[in-house]
Amino acid sequence: MGSNFALLNYSDDAVMRGFLGEALRYNLKVMMQPDPNWIKFGQLGRLRAWIRRYKHDPAVWGWYLADEPDFSGLPPRRLLAAYRAIKAIDHHPVGVVFTSGSCQFGRNGIDPAYAPAFDVLMFDDYQAFVPVSPADAMQPLKGDFANCAASARRLHKRGFMLVLQAFGKGQVSGGDNVSFRDPNLAETEYAYRAARASCAMGVLWYHDNYADAAVRDEVRKAMAQR
Repeated sequence: MGSNFALLNYSDDAVMRGFLGEALRYNLKVMMQPDPNWIKFGQLGRLRAWIRRYKHDPAVWGWYLADEPDFSGLPPRRLLAAYRAIKAIDHHPVGVVFTSGSCQFGRNGIDPAYAPAFDVLMFDDYQAFVPVSPADAMQPLKGDFANCAASARRLHKRGFMLVLQAFGKGQVSGGDNVSFRDPNLAETEYAYRAARASCAMGVLWYHDNYADAAVRDEVRKAMAQR
């Protein structure tokens, strides 16, 4: 099974136009990220101009508004202002990635004040750490994914996407005294099957600059097991 969707982080116009052109060539749909500083500092004029520049591109699926605002401390009011600015001029869906509260909103979870600021709920699940064993790493995934489904329904969102995070070598999770490791094939297959079983509208594999060909091969094998 091949991919049909990609997330494009903010870059200069030449890079983004080139990516969109290639995406169209290979029948990929793209969720595009605006400059995070426009949201952080309320630069809504620049955000609107950027949306107008790309909104008619046939490869565009939607907008990736923010990465883990619950972790970075981005105020909900900033996110909501940016969301409203986009929706006033464009119909494409807006997604936001969260990482806390096991994908639940409310007490001991994600701040409900974020809820009006997105159409598609996205969730980062970090699974593979040292020295966490594969069995322990997989244990919470099914519950987190079920929570995402319930949260999306309760918040009346278009759906939810799961971002399976496990692709760092030597990166340390701040404050946890653990470091990322690559998942093995069993973990990768389990995470992908659990995501599909939860009826996620999409699954994103996060690849950073530490990812290598062996990891990508494991992902391809897991996706082939559907």
